[in-house]
Amino acid sequence: MNDLLKNAQFYSWKLSWLICLANFCLQGSGIYLMNAFMEPLCDTHGWSRGDLGLAMGIGSLCGTVSMSLLSTAALYCSLSRIIVIAAVVGSLSIVSLGFAPNISLFTLAFSSLWVAGQACGGVIGNALMSNWFERCRGRAFGIANLGTSLSGAVLPFVALLLLEFFSLEMTAAIMGLTIFFLLTPLCLLFVVDKPADKNSFPDGLPPVGTTDTGPAAPCTWKALVHCPSAYKIGLAFGLGLMMSAGVVGQLKPRFSDLGFSDAAAMSLMVLTAAFAAAGKYFWGWTSDKLGPLRTAKLLFAANILGLAIAFLPQNVVTCLLFATCCGLFLGGF
Repeated sequence: MNDLLKNAQFYSWKLSWLICLANFCLQGSGIYLMNAFMEPLCDTHGWSRGDLGLAMGIGSLCGTVSMSLLSTAALYCSLSRIIVIAAVVGSLSIVSLGFAPNISLFTLAFSSLWVAGQACGGVIGNALMSNWFERCRGRAFGIANLGTSLSGAVLPFVALLLLEFFSLEMTAAIMGLTIFFLLTPLCLLFVVDKPADKNSFPDGLPPVGTTDTGPAAPCTWKALVHCPSAYKIGLAFGLGLMMSAGVVGQLKPRFSDLGFSDAAAMSLMVLTAAFAAAGKYFWGWTSDKLGPLRTAKLLFAANILGLAIAFLPQNVVTCLLFATCCGLFLGGF
């Protein structure tokens, strides 16, 4: 394990930080950006929070459904090509959020952003990490996915700052085009599908022992349909991800409803996102130490306790407790 820690300059770690950036820009935008955009969208178009909540739910559902389709595509298509295309589509979807003239087109743009987030980071990013890591896979997943939560500590504040000086349309255009010119060239230049393409090995180290039997056969849809574990794992983590996205996606408006100022409400949301980012690496590290199954059981139990804080009397102390505990636990999904 010491050899792995010393091998921090190996190319795979660069890829994990690049996928972290992709999740920061796209998947994080789909989850957190509405904390800043929701109220201006309502004021500009006369839409209700219910309208936007439905659009967000459809976008989240599209992102969830796309995971199975994208994971199948990952078996047959170049991961680097998928990631580059998604970077383009996702960044332009952010621009479209500000210019959509009606709720239907807004829903389409928001759904495209969610799917692109899964294709540029998300499930395709995790597939890339699986190709490049074995013994440090949990920590690699943690680094790659912490960008999603870290964006919650940055993007909403950036959006609020821009909205102070620019219109909603201009703010969306600035953010989307900045992501386009930052993320697309990096993905185009640096994403490599697997270690063999660079004459290397997973983790940057030769395999241990001589028990290698070659690459495993791809799991087929027929095998998955008849595998009970696929349903159990998919349902459990699918519901967990939808729950966590639903909670953090409207935290700022919820804290505002409790009487906090815009700055205080956004600060609490940012605190939650920061702890969620730390939680991603923490749960990845725990998975490397305890194993995925034991870690998963601990994760679900921790989230039940964290969400139960919402039943306590709502004041500054309980809101801070909710932000720290829930952030740390929700990040694990």
